Amino acid sequence: MASTSQTIKERGIMTYSRTRTLSLQLLQEQPGEQNEALFERKSAREASNVLREVQQAEKISRALQDISCRAQADPLQKFLDTCCEFHPRAWCRSADLWQAYEQWVAECQERYPLSRGAFSAQLKAHACRADRTKTTRIWRGIALVKTDNDGR
Repeated sequence: MASTSQTIKERGIMTYSRTRTLSLQLLQEQPGEQNEALFERKSAREASNVLREVQQAEKISRALQDISCRAQADPLQKFLDTCCEFHPRAWCRSADLWQAYEQWVAECQERYPLSRGAFSAQLKAHACRADRTKTTRIWRGIALVKTDNDGR
C-alpha cells in the first residue's frame, strides 16, 4: 500500500511539476505577447494621432487658401480697409461713398474698377444696408474715414 500511495504521490508531484513548468512557461511567454500587443496598439494610436495632425494641418492650409482666394476675389476690400470703417450705427451718404471710391480708383490706378451696381452689391455682401432719408440716399453700417485735408 505504501508503494501505491507513494506512486500516486510521485505522479501527483510530477503532474504538479509539469503543470507548474507549463504555467511558468506560459507566464514567461505571455508578457512578450502582451508587450507585442501593447506595442501594436501604441503604434496604431501614434499613427492615428499623426494622421489626425496631418488632416488638421491640411484643413488649416485649405482655410488659409480660401481666405487668400476670398481676399483676391473681393475687389472692394482694399478700398474698404483704406477709406472706410464698419460700425452698426455708422452711416454715409451714398454719393459721398461712390465719389470716394472713384477717387481712390484714380489714385491707386485700380486696373478693373467696379461699376456702381457691382459696388452696391459688394457693399451689401459686407453687411451694409442701403437706405434713404427724406433728402438723400445713404448706406448704413459703413462710414468714410477722414484721410484728406478736405474732409474726405
